Amino acid sequence: MGEMSFSAAERGERHDVRLCGALVFNVFPIFEQMADGVRRSSCTEIRIDLSGLVFIDSAGLGMLFALADEVQTQRRQFALRNPAQQVHDILELTSMSEVITIVQE
Repeated sequence: MGEMSFSAAERGERHDVRLCGALVFNVFPIFEQMADGVRRSSCTEIRIDLSGLVFIDSAGLGMLFALADEVQTQRRQFALRNPAQQVHDILELTSMSEVITIVQE
C-alpha cells in the first residue's frame, strides 16, 4: 500500500482533483505534482475528491492539511469530497473535519 495517482480538471472557477490509492509518506513527490497544479490554478474553489483513496496515514493527513492551509490563506475555498468510510473515520478521529470542509455527496 504505497501507490497514489491523481487526475485534475478545471471547470470554470473550480479546480477538481481526484486522488486514488493510498496517501502515505512515500507518495509525497506525486502529491507535490498535484499540489503544484493547484498552486498554478487561478480557480477560487479547490475540491479534492477522496472517493478513490483507500488509505491515508499521518503524513498524508499532513500533506492535505498543509495544502488546505495554503489555499485558504489565499482566500480560496478548499473542500475534501466523498471520502471512503475508512478515510472518513480517520479524518473525523483526527479532527480534520474541524479545520477542513468535508462534503459527502
